[in-house]
Amino acid sequence: MEAIASKGSYALSRHRAGSVREALLIFAPLMFSVFSGSLMSFCDRLFVSHYSLISLKAVTAAHSFCLLFQLGISHITAAVQICIGASYGERRVERLGPYCWQMIWFSFLSMIVTLPTGLGLTSYLFGAGEISGEGSAYFTTLMYGNFLFPLGTALSAYFTGLGKTKVVGICSFGAQIANVGLNYLLIFGIIPGISPLGARGAALGTLFSQALLCLALFILFLKERQDHHISKWRINKALFKEVALLGLPRSLARSVSLVSWSMTIQLVVRLGGDYLLVLSVGSSLWLVYAPIFHTLEQVLVTQVAFYRGKKEYSNIWKSVRSSITLLLTSFFVLGFFFLFCLDPFLSFFLHEPLHPKSLATVKLSCLWLWIFFFLDGLNLIIFGLVSGLGLTWFRLRIQSITSGPLPYLFFYFAFCRWQLSPDKIWMFCWSCMLFATPIGFIKAKSEIKKLATSVECERSSALSKKASEGIV
Repeated sequence: MEAIASKGSYALSRHRAGSVREALLIFAPLMFSVFSGSLMSFCDRLFVSHYSLISLKAVTAAHSFCLLFQLGISHITAAVQICIGASYGERRVERLGPYCWQMIWFSFLSMIVTLPTGLGLTSYLFGAGEISGEGSAYFTTLMYGNFLFPLGTALSAYFTGLGKTKVVGICSFGAQIANVGLNYLLIFGIIPGISPLGARGAALGTLFSQALLCLALFILFLKERQDHHISKWRINKALFKEVALLGLPRSLARSVSLVSWSMTIQLVVRLGGDYLLVLSVGSSLWLVYAPIFHTLEQVLVTQVAFYRGKKEYSNIWKSVRSSITLLLTSFFVLGFFFLFCLDPFLSFFLHEPLHPKSLATVKLSCLWLWIFFFLDGLNLIIFGLVSGLGLTWFRLRIQSITSGPLPYLFFYFAFCRWQLSPDKIWMFCWSCMLFATPIGFIKAKSEIKKLATSVECERSSALSKKASEGIV
């Protein structure tokens, strides 16, 4: 059954509200959407690892820097999903089209800031080391098309907020296929007349496929129902400000995290050797499984915003339990992979002979990476709950500390001062989550209790008023 409500039903699915089936129905096609970005990056890593090990290191570092610009803007446009979900739950469908248009314009306008800033920082980010040439080429190429990433997020958020994840999934799957082919052709120069482009080819393939995704979603958006007021494409200052202010805290929180991570990457790049190898292999594994956890976050944001709009707060907790059930299932499946399929996966990336000690270090680091996957997934679920409740400024306050300076300081002292072994890199990536996740849960629980109490007071007041009118 489709996870789209029939006209006038105002429901996310035909399954029981907040159930695992409802979560799966939204999750399954949306997984294709979230997986598109990771698959693009994964193919970049896989193909450039065959091209050269230096290119793999360059793309690993440059991709992290690109995320600062892509996700910093995309997290603002993603906030339209909360507005659309809540408006749909409140049955104010005339606001859906205009909401999305505000973030479409915002995506284009963002280039005024991101392009000159990115190009100005290129020489600082890559310096004159072994990855300077390839890393700069990959980074600058993506900077010229940076607007495509928040644009794709805005259009996807429109459909996701309505539970129409199948539309997003199909379009994203097509973009994935295009990306795989384009990356291979451009990296190795298979097309006649085009020389091998290496890292730059990987960036071009990513841009072309992302442009196809945006075009497909935009065409489908224009064909949406007329009562959603899709034709109201002009900038509405009130709606523009509402979505931007809702998304800004989450964007700032993510930007603080990415700035800290970019600085951490620079530490690892300077350390080089097995430190950078562990980071490169681990981040490639992360690209395979991270879409699961980010999809769970998006599903929960949709459900929480929708049930908050309908004032059905008990269904919010049902949705949270369903997301945690899916997380645990994924975590144990991943554990099976690490036990029995790790060596074949590593062979995709490690084509050059490695010292046995280096190989043992990479394998040991995967244990910490496995724990990181679970804690990262749990953290995303809790803060997806926080975002769905509209507590984005609270999220900024917490994550600006636990995902900002603390991880960088941990890395600096652990590896630059105390010179811990490289296998522990991924252990320090999840240490701050042990503090952030419980705090987010307590705040969300308190907010839901407050909202439920408010609704009960309103109902009691309404009943008292009716009773007094009846007596009169």
